[in-house]
Amino acid sequence: MSQRQQHTAGGTGPSSPSPTTSPAATCGFPILQFRLPKAPPRGGRGEVDPIFSLNRSAWNELCLPSERNGFKPPVKSVVIKKRNARRGIRLVVFASAKSYFDRLHAEQGAADSQAGHPAAPE
Repeated sequence: MSQRQQHTAGGTGPSSPSPTTSPAATCGFPILQFRLPKAPPRGGRGEVDPIFSLNRSAWNELCLPSERNGFKPPVKSVVIKKRNARRGIRLVVFASAKSYFDRLHAEQGAADSQAGHPAAPE
């Protein structure tokens, strides 16, 4: 089997990095934004993003205005679409997602220390 066949057959590479390798490590550039994971087929399981390991529905709750988040999404995202198109590509802003999870980690760490639970090791 050629190296290219092994690369595509294994499902790893720049288009689908392994969960242990960040996309930044595979391309050499800092991550500015990332695309939402693919939706699951009917009755199947969808993909998760390789950076934070969340599925599409979890990202939709964080990025889209809804009653659950007071119509103020905690994570910024942008949509790229052509003029008059009904659909587009939603990109999550990496810095916004990282700051959200850092804030969440700090809040939960403070709550754990107040409750007498040791903080999780980093």
